[in-house]
Amino acid sequence: MNKYRGQVPIELDGKELILQYDLDSLAVLNSKLGDQGHMKLMAATSSCDVDVLALGISIGLERNHPGEYSPESIKAISPPVVVAVMQDAVYEALIAAWHGPGGVPDENPQMRLKDQAIDWWTRLVRRKKLVMQQG
Repeated sequence: MNKYRGQVPIELDGKELILQYDLDSLAVLNSKLGDQGHMKLMAATSSCDVDVLALGISIGLERNHPGEYSPESIKAISPPVVVAVMQDAVYEALIAAWHGPGGVPDENPQMRLKDQAIDWWTRLVRRKKLVMQQG
C-alpha cells in the first residue's frame, strides 16, 4: 500500500483490498451525501450509520477495484464485515486524503494526546459492545 497516495488496506469477504479517497471519490461523496460529504462519512465512522458507511466504502474502493463493490454488496457480506475495523479504515483513508501520510498536523500536542485517549476509549467500548452483541 502506498501511504503517500492515502491507500489503506482492508479485508472484505476474505480479500485484501485497497481503500483510497482521491479528488474524484471526494466529489462523488459530495454528490451522493450532499455538501461536506466527507464529513458525513467521517461522522458515520463513529455513529455506526451502516448505510452511509457502506456507501463510503464502495466509493473508496472504486479507484482500485472499479465496479466490484456496491453499498448493497458490502452490506450483504456482513456480518463478516467487522464494522469497527471498517470504521477505522475509512477514517484513516479520509484523513490521508485531506492531510497526507502524516495525518492531521499537531497544533497542540497535549490536546492531540487527550483526543487520542478519548478516541481509544470510545473504540474500545464500541468493540466491547460488538463482541457482546455477537456473543
